[in-house]
Amino acid sequence: MKLIDTIEKQIVKNSKIYIIPTKQGFLYIGINFALFLIGLTYANNFTLLISFILFIFVLMCMFHTHQIMEQLNNPQLQYRRGNSKSFRLIIKDLNELIHVRYYFNRKKYIDFKRTMDKSIFKPINMRRGLYKNQKFQFYTKGLYNLFFVWTYKEQNQDLFIYPTPLFFEEKNLASEQFYQPTGHDEFSHHNPYRKGENSKRIDWKVFARTNSLYSKKYTHENPIGLKIDYHKISGNHEEKLSKMAFAVESTKIENNKFELILPNTSLSLDKGESHRIKSLEALSIA
Repeated sequence: MKLIDTIEKQIVKNSKIYIIPTKQGFLYIGINFALFLIGLTYANNFTLLISFILFIFVLMCMFHTHQIMEQLNNPQLQYRRGNSKSFRLIIKDLNELIHVRYYFNRKKYIDFKRTMDKSIFKPINMRRGLYKNQKFQFYTKGLYNLFFVWTYKEQNQDLFIYPTPLFFEEKNLASEQFYQPTGHDEFSHHNPYRKGENSKRIDWKVFARTNSLYSKKYTHENPIGLKIDYHKISGNHEEKLSKMAFAVESTKIENNKFELILPNTSLSLDKGESHRIKSLEALSIA
């Protein structure tokens, strides 16, 4: 096993290009060889001419398919952070005939699908988690699918796939809002209404003017933050993590402080993009 791993690492490091016929390619070569044998057996020059033309065509396809991969050079891979649905791999100036596949061991891989933006690829069914030392396979079958050409590119940047946010309406389970009274009871401002809040806070006059729901906030309410607690959310393990991811994402709207509590770890009360990313990364490996 160690010898195989060493050989694979050397292959990736050297970035060699490999080529083999596809199933259609083997079939094409077999038919052409049969025609060649028939032409030789019966001394049929016309059959030999057809075989020669087919042979020239398959050679042209082989060199053209190999040339597509030779032009790959060293693509710059960029990661767009997000959950399993919004995660993207950004590769600029990549030939449309080249496809991308991510190997996380010798036999298991995940295909990437090109989006409407031809420079952006999204993984197909990539599960949440931490992926280290990514080995990407770039491959093509050319225009006629006669040859399979591939090479490997290695990336050392850690890649996190977050849980897919799952909307939920349960009250006081995932998010507990704490307030610190200041001794006043005057109207302060409006915030977009969030499901689960007390409907008595809705300002119906604003709704009549804007057709949007807003809740009233008062000066005596000095929000300390949100407590996103794994143990107070219903559902199985994956559902809990997805609901927590939704709660974390929802803090972006009002830039709220929040603390994250997981079975084996916790993040103290804080706010900002850095804290949000750390929280989502913790959820991805929980």
